[in-house]
Amino acid sequence: MTDWYYDSTKTGGTNAGTSPANARLSLETQTSVVAGDRVFVAAVHAEVKAGAITITFAGTVANPVQVICADLTLETPPGPDRWASTGGVTASGNFGITISGSAFIHGLTFTAGNGASTAQTLTIGTGTLSWQYYDKCTLRLGNAVASAAARFNIGVAGSNTANAIIFNEVQMIFGHILHTIFINQGRFEWRNFSVAAFGATVPTTLLTGFSQGSSTLLEGLDFIGVSSKNIVGATGNNVARIMINGCRFASNTIVLSAAIISPSAEVIATNCGPTQADPFASYAAKYVIEGSEVTDMLIARVGGAHDGAYGHSRGYAPLAGALAFKPYVGLPLSKWNDTVGADVTVTVYGFWHQPTGARPTNAQVSMEVQWFGDTAGSKSPRILTGNNGPVNAFGELSFASTATTWDADTSDWTGGTAPDRIAGQLYSVLRTPIVVGGKLFLLETAGTSASGGAEAAVLALYAAAVDGGSVTDGTAVFRQPVRFKMTYTMDSATFWEQPQIAGPVYVIPRLSSLSGFYVWLDPAIG
Repeated sequence: MTDWYYDSTKTGGTNAGTSPANARLSLETQTSVVAGDRVFVAAVHAEVKAGAITITFAGTVANPVQVICADLTLETPPGPDRWASTGGVTASGNFGITISGSAFIHGLTFTAGNGASTAQTLTIGTGTLSWQYYDKCTLRLGNAVASAAARFNIGVAGSNTANAIIFNEVQMIFGHILHTIFINQGRFEWRNFSVAAFGATVPTTLLTGFSQGSSTLLEGLDFIGVSSKNIVGATGNNVARIMINGCRFASNTIVLSAAIISPSAEVIATNCGPTQADPFASYAAKYVIEGSEVTDMLIARVGGAHDGAYGHSRGYAPLAGALAFKPYVGLPLSKWNDTVGADVTVTVYGFWHQPTGARPTNAQVSMEVQWFGDTAGSKSPRILTGNNGPVNAFGELSFASTATTWDADTSDWTGGTAPDRIAGQLYSVLRTPIVVGGKLFLLETAGTSASGGAEAAVLALYAAAVDGGSVTDGTAVFRQPVRFKMTYTMDSATFWEQPQIAGPVYVIPRLSSLSGFYVWLDPAIG
């Protein structure tokens, strides 16, 4: 391993890079640097070029170059206590920056197109089999051009494959709300930063592109400043899996994803919190071409799922592509089970917005159940799977079999934060929940609720309403949801096995043929 030194302010010396006194002036000069070498960049390094900057590190995935911003005025090489975050590389005017090869990079600021009048890019992770880790760095688009072509490129389009870009405590500064992070291909991870991660300008859509295979992880980020904006954009040929974990959102107005129109795209959020004042660690969401689901704090079953601060449910919106043989498959619900060697029944409670008052069938809403069991009786942790959708005489899932209607239920669904009805209130957002007389209703037709002398008759209608019944409230119309419950028994009598090992039981909702309908389920398994 050889140590190399860079300092744009250095005068005199040989500029061979062999010592701080002979430091190189530009990171573009990587002559003789090989995989595994260390590149120390002075804390005062302020490299500026009125031209395109291309930095190609010689590191490999197995042995990256280490690029470390540090105070070079004391010991050589500088120890970790001398590391800094003040060095910078800037392409001024109408020019961008490209960073290639494999490297661990600490404490540098890269600015592309500083003061540019045309869209410029900062491209990282080019080349086949490259790995780049940015630690406590700042990446900046230095122009205010109103164009999505000014962007951070993660990888490049073409034949490049298997690249990994990892950000830890990295700040990304955008010059205009149309600027984006453009995911070309590879693996991208961005972890551990507060709202300052976006600077003063927050993009309307944060992530775009996905024209080639990619996976993206956003973890431990603070999205407080990203209210009413898309985290993930959509294009016609998305090939991507985006995971959002342990992040904080400004409010429920945040839109995690634009409509998914590609069968290869999936957006999932887990362990997130959608409010600034009251962190809510149970938020989950999923978006695929068959539909979507989100955690709903307004609606919750009394005695159901609760994280200690909020009751909550999962709201499902299946789309036209969710068919019997390709349903919308939800995020798993789970429950710990200590019962072994005996039958175990699981129950999931739900309701749907249904004007006829009919309950759903198991061909429309069902659940796949997974548990630790083994048909050989060897008490293996191998997971067994059952499904309570339509089955044939052999207990096999069969789309052609006769569907059965789920059982009625009388659960109280007012355990969330849905507000009480307000007289003379304009209700405009469809499926807005309200509570009247201890019952939950959903807005079906926008309008203004009754007030004054007309209110008594309307309240009587709410009191008399049954599942599926509607109430005309002034010019608004509200409907009481239809409640139901689903069950599945793990037993040997139905061609499956009783649990053999204590452990989690997973319930995976499956919804089909429900385009235009909305379903809520309680994540707390009974």
